[in-house]
Amino acid sequence: MCDTDNASADDSVVLLQLHKNMRNGCKTALVEFMKLTSAQIMQFCLSLVGPNDAEGMVNFVYSQMLRSDCTSNVLAYMKAIARNERIRLLKKNCKLSSLDNETCDPIDQLPMPDDAAETKEVRLIVSEAIKVLSPVQRDVVILHYYQGLSCAEIADRLKSKIPTVKSQLQNARKNLKPIIQQKLDIARDE
Repeated sequence: MCDTDNASADDSVVLLQLHKNMRNGCKTALVEFMKLTSAQIMQFCLSLVGPNDAEGMVNFVYSQMLRSDCTSNVLAYMKAIARNERIRLLKKNCKLSSLDNETCDPIDQLPMPDDAAETKEVRLIVSEAIKVLSPVQRDVVILHYYQGLSCAEIADRLKSKIPTVKSQLQNARKNLKPIIQQKLDIARDE
């Protein structure tokens, strides 16, 4: 018998219980879980990949949820799965197109968050500055600032330690600050 109380999708405890029950084979829990999460996950996937690929990404997220052991915020976990899949696909597409385009870079394909910069010019400066970071620093910056993951989540994804992620973020900020400042100064002088 499975426990499927009626509650809103905002109730993380209910989603965690439904997730646990569906992983244990309860079909009712799976149906209820999907009812509570599908609209939000579809909307999120649409924002990542557009209408042509959103349904496939949603299916991927749910298939991963059946295999994973989520112990915290279920919706955030599902969104992280979608984000990571998007990054994986971007990197895969760059590898496939690298024969035609030597400068293919996943950062070029990521949307800039609206609150990261007020103008297109500043967004371009930040995007260019991020490209000079080491691959590890760049991944940490993208996951933290663009994907909204915490240091703990990044450490988990990159199979690293939290202090290492914090150090990489700090070093990335140190490296970015003079580059961005210099480019902003040049832009102001023009």
